Amino acid sequence: MEESTANITYEPAMVDESLIINPGGAISQITVPMVSTAPPGPYKDLVVNVETTGVEPYDKRIICIGVKDPETPEIEPYNFFDLDEYAMINNFLAYFTAGGFNRIVGYNTIFDKRFIFAKALYYRLTCKEFALAEIYDIMDIMTKVLSIYTPGTIKGYTLDNWAGFLLGMNKTMTFEQQMIAYNAQDYQSIMDYNFNNVNMTWILYELVEACRNNMYMGESFGTPPISP
Repeated sequence: MEESTANITYEPAMVDESLIINPGGAISQITVPMVSTAPPGPYKDLVVNVETTGVEPYDKRIICIGVKDPETPEIEPYNFFDLDEYAMINNFLAYFTAGGFNRIVGYNTIFDKRFIFAKALYYRLTCKEFALAEIYDIMDIMTKVLSIYTPGTIKGYTLDNWAGFLLGMNKTMTFEQQMIAYNAQDYQSIMDYNFNNVNMTWILYELVEACRNNMYMGESFGTPPISP
């Protein structure tokens, strides 16, 4: 029997720029050449935060997916947004894969990963790289310090608690206010809110990494906002 062969052509993965909104700046076009190079070590991290209309993916939807690549600190966070949830998730997953990311950074990160994964299942979207990506959960670290099992139980508190205490930053909307904005089709306010959440998460991540790796924690993190 004659053997059959196949030629594989690799092409840049493109994301429609109309689906990516960067509050406070120009629309970002995401292509493979713009993705950062992999840092030394086993992980290439991506900060991810989703805003949703509720807790469960089976009866609620994703409003937007905010991301920040720690390897490009000069580039602001941006949001994947589309009223067509399928298109939004599809474009986010294409970016995640093209970027070579293999660890998801967030606060209560499993919520964001599970919601996106459940929606990928619903829309029959393949997402091997995203599904296999490891999790870096700042809430877990602020509860146990180590990213491994540690005996004992301590309340984790919220992103707002820790960002307020360590950075002097706070969330700008309540969930109820988000839903009022969503029902009024004021999607930009929700994306601005998520932009701030991603920023807080990213700065906390950098602060934690600097502390745990004996790195300089000077002017870039500012001084403690208040004395306890």
